Amino acid sequence: MRTKWIFLLFSICMFPVLLGAQTEDTIVVHLKARVTENSVKLRWVVEKPHLWEKMNRKGFIIERYSETGKGNEKTDGMEKKQLTPYPLKPAPLGDWETLASRNNYAAVIAQAIYGDDFEVGGFNTGTIADAMQLSRQSEQRYAFALYAADMCFEAACLAGWGYEDKDVKPGECYLYRIIPVEIGDQSFLYGFDYVCMDEYQLLPPPLDLKAEFGDKTAALSWNGNLMNPFFTSYQVEKSEDNHHFESLSMPVTSLDEGGENYLNFVDSLDENGKTYYYRIRGISPFGEISQPSDTVQGQGKPVLKFYPRITRSIIDESGTAQIEWEFDPEGEPYVDSFSLERSDHGNGTYETVVTSIEKGKRIVITDHVLSSNYFVIAAVSSEKTVHRSYPVLLMPVDSVSPLPPDGLTASIDTLGVVRLQWNPNQEPDLLGYKVFRSFREGDEPVSMNEEPAGMTFFTDTVDLQQLNEWVCYRLVAFDRHYNQSTPSPLLKVKKPLMVKPAPPVLDHYQSGEDGILLTWINNPDEWVDSHRLYRQHRDSIAPVLIKEFFGQSESVFIDSLVERGVAYTYTLTALSRWGKESDPCPGICVVASPGGKTWNITEFRIKREQKEKQVVLSWKAIQPQKIAFFRIYRSSGETPVSLWKKLPGTAFSVTDASLQVGIKYKYMIYAVLEDGSISETRENTFTY
Repeated sequence: MRTKWIFLLFSICMFPVLLGAQTEDTIVVHLKARVTENSVKLRWVVEKPHLWEKMNRKGFIIERYSETGKGNEKTDGMEKKQLTPYPLKPAPLGDWETLASRNNYAAVIAQAIYGDDFEVGGFNTGTIADAMQLSRQSEQRYAFALYAADMCFEAACLAGWGYEDKDVKPGECYLYRIIPVEIGDQSFLYGFDYVCMDEYQLLPPPLDLKAEFGDKTAALSWNGNLMNPFFTSYQVEKSEDNHHFESLSMPVTSLDEGGENYLNFVDSLDENGKTYYYRIRGISPFGEISQPSDTVQGQGKPVLKFYPRITRSIIDESGTAQIEWEFDPEGEPYVDSFSLERSDHGNGTYETVVTSIEKGKRIVITDHVLSSNYFVIAAVSSEKTVHRSYPVLLMPVDSVSPLPPDGLTASIDTLGVVRLQWNPNQEPDLLGYKVFRSFREGDEPVSMNEEPAGMTFFTDTVDLQQLNEWVCYRLVAFDRHYNQSTPSPLLKVKKPLMVKPAPPVLDHYQSGEDGILLTWINNPDEWVDSHRLYRQHRDSIAPVLIKEFFGQSESVFIDSLVERGVAYTYTLTALSRWGKESDPCPGICVVASPGGKTWNITEFRIKREQKEKQVVLSWKAIQPQKIAFFRIYRSSGETPVSLWKKLPGTAFSVTDASLQVGIKYKYMIYAVLEDGSISETRENTFTY
């Protein structure tokens, strides 16, 4: 027998479906097939309510394709059979009476198909509300009918949305097609599915059932997404003896396909302290009911509904804390005991400092007192649930100041944004820090924040156009009693120099066979990071950056990428560490040495190969036998052009795979001949 993939390929090739022309009125049919022990059950649905109503009038044809074989000898024959001699449509209304009398889902489908009205709320006739209401009514019919069909396969077959194929053989595989009838020129998408008879399996039981028992309630939850391929809804069953189970309420269904993973059901209990048992069964779209899940059990228990409230809290001269509280007498029967809990922070982790306080007491004393204390009273129920009071803050008298902050560092950028950081103080009652700033070392500092803040970083902004060269910072730490530390050591931050540096000086040039030699005198200032060399061709509107020299070590450059006999203008600038570029120095005009005969490079092209994420450079040359080698220069984005490849004279293509999306790339190539002369330069650019 052939594989499923061959069958699916066959099915796609067989379908005259206008996939590319799908519109709002395209009839889309979805089919699901289920293998049983002796048959194949089919269920299908049409997208969109108005098309569903149309196909209820027109009907469907079912085709089946199967392979035949004898023993282990397979044949290439593929048998086609039309399973429905007449189009499948909803049965006449009279045929529904028997089934509808014993099955509510059948009654819902009959009302949705044949009912004159399907109530979704009243509306005024003769207004635009009529059309809106009719549309809502159509959607209601559609939704409720399809849900009911999922719950009762017999009713789905009676409605013409289901079929059971009993003419099947063990070991065979079948491809089913559901075809809309009499659709004329309207486009459509067939419903199809593929099954093999040896794939029959029992429905699995639902998994991961959990239960939480409360005051005469049981809250059940289970993993719905995990079982979505098998079930559309679930039946909840309950027992008082773990032997005789009864179904509860309507089946539970999740109508939100993109919802949470778990489905939920809440049941009310007759009494607390009695054991109840629950399990669930899955219901498939074919009305099949699965084996039950594992059973969960539990008992309802009374819930503590009251909270203690602290009414008085003091710390006496000896440093002992005394806490008093009140509690509603109605909740006292449910309380096992009280406990006192403490934390350094109101929303921090609390530790129990006094346990097992008798439930009749309303006062507790503890010497577990630090510099900062948050206390809560916890009521512990017999079921070990805990209800806590709101916290109260108690602090003993404190006159000890925090230590001065240390580790203060700062950075400043070219926008004047200063970022301060420091090490946190270790005092448990620390409240926070104040940041002080001055613009001169001897000036009175000004606080940058009105109240102490608990962070260990601060952002400030200074005006870089002011003439002060430095900005100074100090820190002061505060505890919760507003004791303040001595100031931290003064930190001086040097502001960026936002003036242009002086330009370098071009002092010598020479034109020779190797190109144009340039020498210059760098700007010696320590805050100058680099120098930039610009060149302007006689036909160019503006100069082009050809190289950037970092530091002070380089002051000589040979420009070999020039055309013989062509005049070029060169100039230099200096760039500060803050990104300020100087004015250009006075330019010099140099004519490249005529040298020998120029050998032209032609057809310098760039071909993109998107799948491989690369480009291929190719070129042609006049008299290539006289070429010794090629030099290729490359730049990306704003970076200057630099030598990228040196290739032999026999090479006429190269691949660049080191590309980034959105970056502009520039390539330059020239040939060096066997006699040492240089060809003219070719350029090409593209953005990847």
